[in-house]
Amino acid sequence: MVNIIGILGGLGPEATNLLYEKIIKYTKAEKDQDHIPVLIYSNPKIHDRMDYNKKTSQKLIINDLISSAKQLEKNKVSFILIPCNTAHYWIEEMKKKLKTSVIDMIAETLNYVIKKYRCRKIGLLARTGTVNMGLFQKYCNRYNIELILPDEKEQELTETIVRKIKAGNYSKKDTLKIKKIIKNLENQGAKKILLGCTELPLLFKQLPKKLIDPMDILAVTAIKKCRKNTSKGVML
Repeated sequence: MVNIIGILGGLGPEATNLLYEKIIKYTKAEKDQDHIPVLIYSNPKIHDRMDYNKKTSQKLIINDLISSAKQLEKNKVSFILIPCNTAHYWIEEMKKKLKTSVIDMIAETLNYVIKKYRCRKIGLLARTGTVNMGLFQKYCNRYNIELILPDEKEQELTETIVRKIKAGNYSKKDTLKIKKIIKNLENQGAKKILLGCTELPLLFKQLPKKLIDPMDILAVTAIKKCRKNTSKGVML
């Protein structure tokens, strides 16, 4: 039976494209037929996750996520990936409504950080809504990890830059500003920095070693899941 990776995308579209690129990049392949089938359902109409604190919006978000995931489920994907950190706020509700498994990107990332780097103190760059909803704080508490956040002005700047990335009008100056925030997090003792927004990796041509992109971990996890009974490996 052929494994098919399902990607619930559109949150945002460039992040969806980046995840697919990573799956291609990290798959060990010598010819087309060595690659893994991937089915992408990109739905940019999913309600804004930054409206998480409104009851009516909560219902719209979870309904949009579930109905989109079911489009992939109908097409017999083996499992589902979501290239959006904030969407993981609703992952348990999604799992209850789906027969197809959903890989938890944040859990996989923190497991990787602990096992690979034995790291218990990390910094976070994410959207203001993601920080305020306590998503990463909840996961870090579960894994006994100390989380270091930017100060208020740095957080406002991070949010502004993410919005610019989504609008497609970011620049090298924005990358330099983010690098300064990263340095400040390191000065506070962060051993690694999580890019907790899937748009942030787009600022870098090559990711500095101090940064962890959860989508790298998600892509590799998906490939390994598909290749566990074969001799073909992962290029990472």
